[in-house]
Amino acid sequence: MKQSFFFAIIFLCVIRTGNGQTTGSSSSLDPAFVSVMESNLKVLDTAQSLVTYQSLANSFERIGNASGKYWQPHYYASFCYAILAVKGEQSAIDAMTDKAQDFLDKANALHPNNSEISTLQALIINTKILADPMSRWRDYGIQSAEWLKKAREQDPANPRPWYIDARAKMRMPAMIGGGTDAARPLMDEAISRFQTFKPENSIAPNWGAAQAAKLAEQLKKG
Repeated sequence: MKQSFFFAIIFLCVIRTGNGQTTGSSSSLDPAFVSVMESNLKVLDTAQSLVTYQSLANSFERIGNASGKYWQPHYYASFCYAILAVKGEQSAIDAMTDKAQDFLDKANALHPNNSEISTLQALIINTKILADPMSRWRDYGIQSAEWLKKAREQDPANPRPWYIDARAKMRMPAMIGGGTDAARPLMDEAISRFQTFKPENSIAPNWGAAQAAKLAEQLKKG
């Protein structure tokens, strides 16, 4: 984490001195921005504790505030808060998902019509259900399904909408359309797409393959 903070300080200094133009396109990513993002993403890849996810969320927020025009820092800050909502106390779910939503709105404003953002939107809504499943599962479930459908349309090659959908179905009772039988074909689609998916660049979203593989094994066991 000290290394991530060191790179963050360098990046902030570079941005404030006006080195490089930020357009947000993959062909014009500032090297300093890429360096600090890659450093933080390496930590994210192996993160386990709530403290680490919170530290990363804070770091991505600082990078996003400094860079101005890039959507990725806001996306990853949102992603960290979504994970904090899942891993933390049930009483904190609404607060954490609200924070995740705030950052995702910033990412969407900078890069609309993005399959990854739509997928994360579905994940946030699914996570909100956990705060009060009995009263929220129907309305929030419908909203999440609509976002996953949109994410698939925006990028049919993206495996993450299929993975999130499969994971949600696993947690739903069979009587309302969930269960292992409903989740298996979705997970199969996710695994197939993960095998061929190539991220746009080194800081583009590329999460979920390992988690999908573990859940696929669970589904095989019934």
